[in-house]
Amino acid sequence: MLIARHELKDLCVEGLKAKRSALMVDLARMTPYFVPTLALACLEIVNAELVSRACAKVSEVSMFCWL
Repeated sequence: MLIARHELKDLCVEGLKAKRSALMVDLARMTPYFVPTLALACLEIVNAELVSRACAKVSEVSMFCWL
């Protein structure tokens, strides 16, 4: 299950977590002879988007606390 960064913008956090879980299952099922480069790249993209959203949420809370 491959995913591009532009596809992530419309997903909620739960959708991102579901994509991440599905990618991890795909990686676990791959044979050792198959190089899972694309799946790993997609997993990294999803994780980066989750971290980015978490940081943005913390940033919003921090700004509110300083007002």
